[in-house]
Amino acid sequence: MRLSLFLYLFCLSWRVFAASDDSVGAMAANLMEPVVVIANFVNSACIVIGGTFIFSGIIKYMQHRVNPLAVPIGTVVFMFVGGVVLLCLPLAYILSEEGQPPYVQTQSTTENTNKNTNTPQQGS
Repeated sequence: MRLSLFLYLFCLSWRVFAASDDSVGAMAANLMEPVVVIANFVNSACIVIGGTFIFSGIIKYMQHRVNPLAVPIGTVVFMFVGGVVLLCLPLAYILSEEGQPPYVQTQSTTENTNKNTNTPQQGS
């Protein structure tokens, strides 16, 4: 019974896979869509958590001024530095051409470089 169910599901899934005429590149492109959603979520979370860290750093600093023994200055510094780092992460992502490091050449830049170097010289 289990073997026949397994074979039936295997054959059904094989037919569904064979019916789609997507290439491997199209399937890879479809897999990149959820990655973009996750990247946008992480950017938004960094902004919200960074703002929260800076706000709580201000609150902790006010508590530190009232009673320095209750709230150490290290906690205040950690909150500020953590908030600034978390706020700078999405900015660094945006400034680096949508997540690509500045030292990596894009496809169009490489093609333009190849076109400029392979042009025949006139009059030689």
